Amino acid sequence: MLLPRIASQAQFSTRRSLVTATMDVQTFEPVFNPAQTAVLLGTILIPFGYWWFITVPEARLLLSKDKRKGELNIYLKQLKEAEGRPVEQWFFQKWLGKTRPPVQEAP
Repeated sequence: MLLPRIASQAQFSTRRSLVTATMDVQTFEPVFNPAQTAVLLGTILIPFGYWWFITVPEARLLLSKDKRKGELNIYLKQLKEAEGRPVEQWFFQKWLGKTRPPVQEAP
């Protein structure tokens, strides 16, 4: 049983040496493809530009309206008057500092 294995390994090593002997050595040089670079940059920059110039300003505008007149304004007023919510007050301390105090009528 041991002999056929040794013989097959010897045959394999001779076959491998024949295969490697017939292979040519190739060198690969880097190739710059401007079209591929343009597609890559376009794939990244177009969605980012849309997000930065359209989505973000719209979201900021909606947030400012909500802070001034919407549900967020009501939440901030309740949070400013609440006593048992120090973590939330700490988290929103910038927004709470910028809320306008209620206008008092002159006597």
